[in-house]
Amino acid sequence: MPSDEESPPNNEFPSDEELSLRAYLLSIDYSNFEKCENEFDILRCEYEELLCRFEIEMYMHLLSAGYYHNRAFWFTFLPLLLVTTSVSICGFVNTGEYDDSLVFNGNLTNVNQTTAMSQDTANDTDSGVSQETLSLIIGFLGVLSTFLAALGKHLNYESKGDMHASAATTLTSVLEQILFEFMAFKKEGRLVGTATADSSNNDEGNSSNAGEGNPSNTNAANSTGAKNVSDYRVELEKHQSKFEIMDKSCTVPIPNDILHAFLTLRGIRDCIEPPMFKNKICRRFANDLFREFQKKGFFCRYGCYPPSVNVEIMFEKEFKLEVKAKLARCGVRGG
Repeated sequence: MPSDEESPPNNEFPSDEELSLRAYLLSIDYSNFEKCENEFDILRCEYEELLCRFEIEMYMHLLSAGYYHNRAFWFTFLPLLLVTTSVSICGFVNTGEYDDSLVFNGNLTNVNQTTAMSQDTANDTDSGVSQETLSLIIGFLGVLSTFLAALGKHLNYESKGDMHASAATTLTSVLEQILFEFMAFKKEGRLVGTATADSSNNDEGNSSNAGEGNPSNTNAANSTGAKNVSDYRVELEKHQSKFEIMDKSCTVPIPNDILHAFLTLRGIRDCIEPPMFKNKICRRFANDLFREFQKKGFFCRYGCYPPSVNVEIMFEKEFKLEVKAKLARCGVRGG
C-alpha cells in the first residue's frame, strides 16, 4: 500500500497529517493551473506582488518603530527623568536645613546664640540625613544623570524609531496609491476584455486586413478610453523607485525577531506556485502576524523586547485550510 508521504495524484490534496507546512505546500501538484499569459493578468500579478511586498515592509517598519521608541522611553527617558527629579528633591531638602531664626530684623544674633543653635542643629541632624550625605547623594545623582544623557545620545533610540516611523508612513501612502490604481486597473481590465472580445467577433471575416487577426489589448484600451498596460507599468516603476529611495534612507536595522518572522512568512509564500492567490494569502497572514506581535507585547505595544513568534507552528493549521479553500475554488478537490 502506498504510504501517506507519497506524492498525490493530480487535483488531490496530499495527506497533511505528517507533513510540515512547507512540505505540504511543495507536495501540491500545480500543473493543471492556468498560467498568466495575458498581459493584463501578468500586470495584475505584478500589482499583487508589489502590494504583498510593501505591506510586509510596512508591518516590519511599524513594529521596529515601536521597538525603538519603547527602548528610548524605558531605557533613556524614564531613568533620566527619575534621576533629575531626585536631584531636584534632594536639593530642596538640602537647602531646607538652614534656619531663618538666626536672623532678626536683618541682623545676626550674638556669637553665643549662634553657637548654641548650631550645636542644636548638629544634634538634630545626627539622627537623620546629614547635610554632607545629601550633598554626596546630589553629586552622585548628577553624575548618573550626565551618564544617562550621554548614553541616550549614543544609543539614539528615539531617532531610530522616528526613521522607521517615517518609512512606515511613506509605505502607507504608496500602498494607498497602489490600491487605488489596482482597483481602477481591474475595472478597466474587465472593460478592455469586453472590448477585445467584441472587436474579435466583428473582425473575424476581415483577418487578412487586420494583420494578426485580433486587435491588441492596447488598442482595445484606447477604444474604451482606459489606460494602456504600459501606463500602469510606468506607475509601478514609480512606486518601486519610491520604495528604493525609502529603503536607502532608512539605514536603521530591523530587530532580528521581527525580521526572521516575516522572512519566514515570505518563504512559506514562495512554496506556493500559482501567483493568483499566494500573495492574497500572504497579505492576510502578514496582518495576522503583525497583530500577534502586538497581542503578545500588550505591555508598551509589544514590549521592550520583541517576542519570538514561530510562524510555521502558529499558522500551520490555518494556512493549510486557507490554501485548501483557495485551491478548491480553482477546481482542485482533495480527498
